[in-house]
Amino acid sequence: MGSIVYSRKRVIRLVAAPLVAGVLTLGSAGAASAATTTELRPVQAFVFFQHGVSFGSGPVEATATVIEAGKVTVTTASKISGAGDMGSSAVGLLPVPVTVVWTNIDNGRSGSAGGISTEPIALTTGAGRVDLTITTDTPNLPGGGRVVVG
Repeated sequence: MGSIVYSRKRVIRLVAAPLVAGVLTLGSAGAASAATTTELRPVQAFVFFQHGVSFGSGPVEATATVIEAGKVTVTTASKISGAGDMGSSAVGLLPVPVTVVWTNIDNGRSGSAGGISTEPIALTTGAGRVDLTITTDTPNLPGGGRVVVG
């Protein structure tokens, strides 16, 4: 039987190729599964309860997180503060109903979803650039922004 002789350079190539391929595969899988979060323009909300008993104003902060392909989760947090009965008690962090209207400008899809400012809202937008508009059911100046969904 004859023996096969490889040069050191050839051995390094034979060993290195699978290792490099494995690192590239792991790197791309990590990048594909990494969530990206975008801070959105907050909603400025104004709250008035019946008979003027309570009132308040403040931002409803929002972020959009792309967790997987074609899906976005919008999370909102009310920072509304104000006064209660006869101005004596604080209303801090009052949850409010929010609506997210979205348009994917690359694939033409659009939709809306609603919830309470303490709960995440899941959207299935498809891949592309997605414009988000966030409002409350109280008088408000809308918030939102644009996210890129993979």
